[in-house]
Amino acid sequence: MFGAVESSVNTSQWGTSVRGNNGSRNIIRNNSIGGREGSGTGSGPRNAIILAGNSSGDGTEDNLIQDNYISNIYMVAINMEGADGTTIDGNEITNPDVTNPPSWGSAAINMDNSNAITSKETNITKNRIHHQYGTSSSGGAVYYGIWGRDVGNGDMNINNNTIYDVKVTSEV
Repeated sequence: MFGAVESSVNTSQWGTSVRGNNGSRNIIRNNSIGGREGSGTGSGPRNAIILAGNSSGDGTEDNLIQDNYISNIYMVAINMEGADGTTIDGNEITNPDVTNPPSWGSAAINMDNSNAITSKETNITKNRIHHQYGTSSSGGAVYYGIWGRDVGNGDMNINNNTIYDVKVTSEV
């Protein structure tokens, strides 16, 4: 990771985290991030990667998250808030060993730019998302493979991603 003002790598329940208006131009590439086999929150961090701007509208800009293997995450693998000009490309996100998924649902990639003044293009491409609820017989209630919200002027391009082998009891 380069350029992070505040970061925490694989500590506690959060995984890799950068927050603030100076958390820009980070490169998170070629990592293996994940939890151990097991159930519930003990199976891995709630989030593997979080990049978040301040709620005042100062975003985190021009970040690259590429070619990572992310596994056994309890809630959201890649969580972006107030991110402008972000590229999320070529990551593999899987939870093969999770036995007790969250009952409220989860997402592989969450892009929430509701508090940011976005003007740059965001690209979510060529990610493989699979086996999200591992060995659970029923899966979670709701699953959002890629969830995005942007109220700014930037384009959010989501294309050429693959999502398969997802178990849910309610909606995808």
